[in-house]
Amino acid sequence: MLIKNLETIKGKGSELLFTCLDNDGNIINLTGLTGNLIVSRENPIVSDTSILTKALVLVIATDGTCKVTLTDSDMALDPQQYVYELSVLFDTGENRVLFKGDFVVLGDDVDNRIKQIKTAYGLTYSYYVMKDALDYARVELKSAYENVINDVSSASTTVKICHNVMDTDNDGEITVDDFNVFQYMKKTPYTVEDLNTHVSSISLTNPYVALLTLDAEYPSTNYTLRLEYSVGRKSYADLTSYIEKLEEWFVFKYLFQNLDIYKLQHGITSKDINGIAVVYDAQGISDFQKKILDNITYYSMKVSPITKCVYNNKGKGGELIRSVLIPKSYD
Repeated sequence: MLIKNLETIKGKGSELLFTCLDNDGNIINLTGLTGNLIVSRENPIVSDTSILTKALVLVIATDGTCKVTLTDSDMALDPQQYVYELSVLFDTGENRVLFKGDFVVLGDDVDNRIKQIKTAYGLTYSYYVMKDALDYARVELKSAYENVINDVSSASTTVKICHNVMDTDNDGEITVDDFNVFQYMKKTPYTVEDLNTHVSSISLTNPYVALLTLDAEYPSTNYTLRLEYSVGRKSYADLTSYIEKLEEWFVFKYLFQNLDIYKLQHGITSKDINGIAVVYDAQGISDFQKKILDNITYYSMKVSPITKCVYNNKGKGGELIRSVLIPKSYD
């Protein structure tokens, strides 16, 4: 039996190819034989826990090759890590498992990003280890941004916002989902009303100021309108490569902080990461952790804004000012 992990995409059919071998590594002649691929949430797999069963199709039976064809409807599975077995029924009546492993269904930007990072760095960690690492990285990544809170008291359908809005929901683009918009009362009864569904559009075409458009004039009487979002040094498009690198270094920070040395070594097929050699002993791991922090600092400086948005809240939508943050100089 061979261990072979599979990756598929939610809602997208594909063909899975297999070459069947016996325990000695010899090709199995599949002529006249039948078999199935069974996917399940449970391990070990039993028939009543399977969520997908597909019959094998012989390709060149004498060469031991076969395939499983997955349709788009077959792949209407929730993105997560399942397990599978591929078994063949022999003439003797023996139903032998020839392949087994993880059956990972990729579905959203998180899953696709995990696959991208694993491929780029030759990582073999499980889906769940990588998912935890990426979740950690995306929380830490926000520390490189400036969090903006903009309160507006004059009613309007448009609000001026800082131009360099960041992608905080990690979908790869700037949308209304990267904002938190609500109105609230500063006096009793202190009512708060969510307005996220009332955001019509965001215009980022002007290089100096951007506009958020609402479907009606807000705030309502006796309310204050609040916008919460994050900004970076440049536009999100200009910073994408730096953000991805920063995210990847946060992933490695998580891995090197939380995995035992033998697990770290087992999951990294390359001898170096971004040209930095990794030595798998206590001192080597400590040295590499320092390199991780150095790179996090470097890429954070590339992403973090050097100006700060200030709102005077005068007139419609508030008056937007940018103040320059001047670093200290040393003689």
